[in-house]
Amino acid sequence: MHYCTKVFDEDCLALNMWVPEKHDGKVMVWIYGGGFYSGSPSLDLYDGRVLASRQKTIVVNINYRLGPFGFLYFGSRSSIPGNMGLMDQQLALRWIYENIASFGGDPNKSGTIANSWAIKEKNMALQTSMFLAEKLNCTSGRNKHSDVHLIEKCIRQASAANIQKAADAVGVDQVLPMTFPFVPVEEDEHFFKGNLFTKLKMRDFTKDISVLIGSMKDEGPYWLPYYFLNPKMGF
Repeated sequence: MHYCTKVFDEDCLALNMWVPEKHDGKVMVWIYGGGFYSGSPSLDLYDGRVLASRQKTIVVNINYRLGPFGFLYFGSRSSIPGNMGLMDQQLALRWIYENIASFGGDPNKSGTIANSWAIKEKNMALQTSMFLAEKLNCTSGRNKHSDVHLIEKCIRQASAANIQKAADAVGVDQVLPMTFPFVPVEEDEHFFKGNLFTKLKMRDFTKDISVLIGSMKDEGPYWLPYYFLNPKMGF
């Protein structure tokens, strides 16, 4: 249900839009979930035509880089600083805000339904990224390579298919139940511009924004078969 069966490509930063014949300019932006490793805005599950038609609302869903393509991390000063997938989301929202009027939408009547899963401490994110580098033979051993730039260069030379294959292996070998290997890192210089939890504690964030939060009952059992099929993914 959450896996795209089509051939994937790194040239993926696009969006889908449904504009009903009659609407009042309201815009709903959908950012799909999937543990930051799976999903696509083009899945039948996220087809917005019925929602747009019944709610008389413009519906937009966006794509962003997943797994190691969006969340690999080799330090905030490296050329792979983590949270690239979040930057994709931010850029898409900015594009929608600046261009939605051309499609009849009102940029002041927009909202986002965000479905994210987790966040990771930067040292753990670095360890996971080094694990992937090891799988790609880009290091002589986890955390043993002194030059991160050489690791980055090696990874850049790998094909997207090989990177994804290595990421799948990292997921099986390293991940605990209901956690995912490549997720947003808590601290960076480009997206959070500091430590997320420190900013929350100090209330250093934009306020007075309406937020609706919900939860889904008994969602977890749906995913249990994946862990039964992969014995390594256990406590």
